[in-house]
Amino acid sequence: MRLSIFFAAFAASGALAYSVLGGVTDGPTPLYCGFRGPTEEDLIKQNLMIREASIPSDQKIVIKTHFHLIYSKDRSVEDFHKWHKKQLEQINLDYDSANIEFVLEGVHKTKNEGWSRGHEKHDLEWKTRLRQGDYGTLNVYFLSGLFKESGKVGTMGTTTEGPQQWDPSTPMGSDFFFTDGVKVDVNTMPGGHPLEHKHGDPLRGYNQGHTLTHEIGHWLGLLHVFGDGNSCDGDPDKIPDTPVQSKPNHDCDPHVTYDSCPNRPGLDSVHNFMDYTKDHCRTEFTPNQKERMRKIWSTHRMSDKAYDKWPRRYGVGWPGWPGFQTR
Repeated sequence: MRLSIFFAAFAASGALAYSVLGGVTDGPTPLYCGFRGPTEEDLIKQNLMIREASIPSDQKIVIKTHFHLIYSKDRSVEDFHKWHKKQLEQINLDYDSANIEFVLEGVHKTKNEGWSRGHEKHDLEWKTRLRQGDYGTLNVYFLSGLFKESGKVGTMGTTTEGPQQWDPSTPMGSDFFFTDGVKVDVNTMPGGHPLEHKHGDPLRGYNQGHTLTHEIGHWLGLLHVFGDGNSCDGDPDKIPDTPVQSKPNHDCDPHVTYDSCPNRPGLDSVHNFMDYTKDHCRTEFTPNQKERMRKIWSTHRMSDKAYDKWPRRYGVGWPGWPGFQTR
């Protein structure tokens, strides 16, 4: 699969792309995502790769995880110490039904005002120094200035798009390898302060830890439930059991019917982790989303050590790797 980029893709010709979840509350500006999405060609290639892949549903996936705090003021360190255990508990709660567990391998703190803003042009510089583990290791960077210092539309979280367009043979040590990971504003953690932005009023309702849940979904190969948006044609997120949806939602008022595609079956997935609704709204992944994440894990993110063990234990492999066979 060619290298291209939550959200076309990853690293193409040395350029990196990211998914963006964010927003401000002044004027008509909605929450915004810069995720451009993979091409249809790349999705076809990826789907062919994962078609025969599977991990038994009763086999727990354990993901080694490193939390990095990058901050400019010492207050962020105090807040991080209060919140990071709750954040780990939250993502484990959110992914429990997919039988995925995150085990915290390390906590790292770096004081650097420039890096804390999360500007993409500096990502390779600091991630090269901080990244831990292999492609199966989740690196989460909590930035104290990500939302405040972003553009007129605030950024709450970003994900380097490994699974959508990344060739699993891309070597560790490459630029893409170092930038692979998730960035979120530190105040999206459970207990976080209202998200302050230099261009608008504070944003509330996104401090229960579900921004990280959303971004990890991208890290494990999920698209937004509304795809690229603005269309009710086809299957925007390529997941059969999510209703067709043409735009993101930002709330889940029980007195409002959210149906962006009234001529297609079902209502918008306002309670899905891959929409943009406030944290109290987002509570679920669908069975097909869980299945896709587990397949992406087995083809794109399992470590070399896991690859060595898996075929011998279960008598099968995965497409594109020596010894692959179907039952």
